[in-house]
Amino acid sequence: MKQDNTGVVKFDIFKWAIIGLMLLAGFAANYYFSEVPLPLRIVGWLILVLIMLGVAYKTYAGGKAWKFFKDSRNEMRKVVWPTRHETFQTTLIVVAISIVLAIFLWGVDLFFMWMISLLTT
Repeated sequence: MKQDNTGVVKFDIFKWAIIGLMLLAGFAANYYFSEVPLPLRIVGWLILVLIMLGVAYKTYAGGKAWKFFKDSRNEMRKVVWPTRHETFQTTLIVVAISIVLAIFLWGVDLFFMWMISLLTT
C-alpha cells in the first residue's frame, strides 16, 4: 500500500468518512423507522455493520487489524492446553493455598489485636 509522508494510505480518510456517514445514516434510519419491528431494525443494523466492516477492512489500519487477528488465531492453535485433570488439580492447589494463607493471616490479625489490646488496657 502506498503511504504519504504522514503514514496515511491514499483514500483512507475518505473511507473512514464514508464509515462515519454510514453510521450516522444508520442512526437516522433507526429513528425514522422506529415504527418498524425491532427484529427487522436489528437485521438492518447487522447488514450495515457488515458493510462498514468491509469498508474498514480495505483501509491500511483495517488490513493490519485483520492480519493481527489471523496471526492471533494461528498462535492460539499452537497453545498446548491443560487437560481436565491437570486443571482440576491446579484448582485444588490454589484453593488449598488460599485457605492456608487466609488462616495464617487470620492468626496474624488475632495476634496483633491481642498485642494492641495489651498496650491499650
